Parts: sequence; structure tokens; C-alpha cells
Amino acid sequence: MPLQFALIIGVIGVVFIWLRKREKLARIGRVMITLAVLVLLLASNRGVAIRLARPLESAYAPIPELKSAFDPANPAVPARLAACKYVLVLGSGHADDPARSRINQLSNSGRARLAEALRILRVLPPDTKLIVSGYHLRGPSHAQVSAEAAESLGIDPGRIIRMDEARDTDDEIRTAVEIANGAPVALVTSAWHMPRAMHMCGHHKLDALACPADYLLPSSDSEGALAWFRFELGAFECSSKAIRERIGRLFLLKNSIL
Repeated sequence: MPLQFALIIGVIGVVFIWLRKREKLARIGRVMITLAVLVLLLASNRGVAIRLARPLESAYAPIPELKSAFDPANPAVPARLAACKYVLVLGSGHADDPARSRINQLSNSGRARLAEALRILRVLPPDTKLIVSGYHLRGPSHAQVSAEAAESLGIDPGRIIRMDEARDTDDEIRTAVEIANGAPVALVTSAWHMPRAMHMCGHHKLDALACPADYLLPSSDSEGALAWFRFELGAFECSSKAIRERIGRLFLLKNSIL
């Protein structure tokens, strides 16, 4: 990841420079510090972030606006979505803080994913189930926090299935395959994470419809060339997530999942 990489090589570079009696190491140290600064600059550049994240976020079309609640005669619900028997929300972390409501314990990505899942669930038949997922080392699981957040927003607890032991996307998809038992599933996760998640669905034979949420970028390239002159923390986060996804794809390739 850009931040960890830059910090590691930057610190090593500083140590090498302080070894003044070893000029060769000092030269290597200066190169390493320069590289660390360049990595930070590139990762925080808006233009770089857009080029890294947009191919991921545009891989699957978003679910359009669905204004009415469940109506079996509603033609606005796409047929592929209407056929889904489950809405699966992939986990994204939370902060265990009893002073906050469950919805406010969820991460920003967690809230965005859950909101999209509930929007979709609202237009599907009452027997459609919401699957929430996620492990937590101490305290309530992420699945429990997500389930209770959904309940606080009006979802019947009887419609919620929890996967409390799933530790990563691979665990989530494999467990969902067992639950769905061949039925189609609406898969909700962050748009930048969707390509990797859908590849894993294909590997595990889960009949999934991509329902991306939690976008990092606007759909249009309205910034143009000005994006290359902008440096910001938001761009750094965007670049980091996009790089993380590509590292994840390499891991899947190594393990013959892709």
C-alpha cells in the first residue's frame, strides 16, 4: 500500500543517511527518500486516483432509481433484480462503541453498502432475505452490528440472515453459496471492490447480480486536465483502495481463484 511502502522505505533511507561513514549507503538512502516522496505525491494526485479507480467502479452498472415500494406489477424493477431471493451485503468494518447507535458504528463504506441493500430490499418481495456478514475479534460481530442497524431502519428481523464467522470476501461468498442454494443473489459491495467480488462469485458458482454502492468518483470526467494538478487526502484514499484491489486480484490469481 502507498502509505506503508513510503514510510518503510523513507525510514530506511533516513537510517542509511545517518550512517555518514558509509557514503554508498547514504546515496542509497537519498534515493529511497526521494522514492518515498514520489510515491506519496503520485498516490495523492487526483488524476492518478481517477485512472486507478475508474476502471474498477465502471465495470458494473449501478442499479437505477427505484421509487416505489414492493409492487408485483411494478415494471420499474429490472427483471434480473426482481428474480433475486437474497440481498447479500459484504462486510466492511465497524467501531465497537456502545455510546453510538448501530448505524453510526458502521464505517462509511458499511453505511453506504447497507443503505443500498435496504433500498433494493424495499422493492423486492417480502420473503426476500437480507444477508449481512462479518467477523469481529472482540465484541459483537460486524454481521450483528449490520443486522441491528438494518432493524433500526425498519427491516423485519425475520428477513435477516447473519454470517458471523466470515473473515474475508472468500469466506462470505462460500457461505452465501450454501445459504442461497442456487437461488439468485443481489450482491452489494463498494463499486471499487465489485470486480474482485464478482470474480469470486463466478469461481464459487454463486448466481450474483452486481449492485455497486459506495462510489469514490463521479461517473463523468468533468475535471479534465485540472485533476492532474490537484493533490488531496481523498485522492490518496482512492488510490490506496484501487491499489489494494489490484493486490487482491494478484492474490486470487496466485491461488487459482481467477
